Amino acid sequence: GRMIPFVRTYAEARAGFRADALAAGAALRALPVSGAGPEGIDLTIDIARIGAPGARRQLIVSSGTHGNEGLCGSAVQRDLLKHLDHLLDPHGGRLPD
Repeated sequence: GRMIPFVRTYAEARAGFRADALAAGAALRALPVSGAGPEGIDLTIDIARIGAPGARRQLIVSSGTHGNEGLCGSAVQRDLLKHLDHLLDPHGGRLPD
């Protein structure tokens, strides 16, 4: 079976999301959030875009938008990113029609 990658801190969740998004071929963008998180860490909303620029279909996954479900939500997002291979078109990284 699959193991969902639960972590214990925001920093671990963010780093894992970004690493898994890059491994899935995503383009990443980070939007700063005002205020500080646990232990004074800077907060961001990270956006992963999968699919060729200008493609009719793209997958957008944003992480860091909500606080309470952060670690659980991050685990679900990371599991999705790790299992996208069967959804992507191997010719140009486009999502199928």
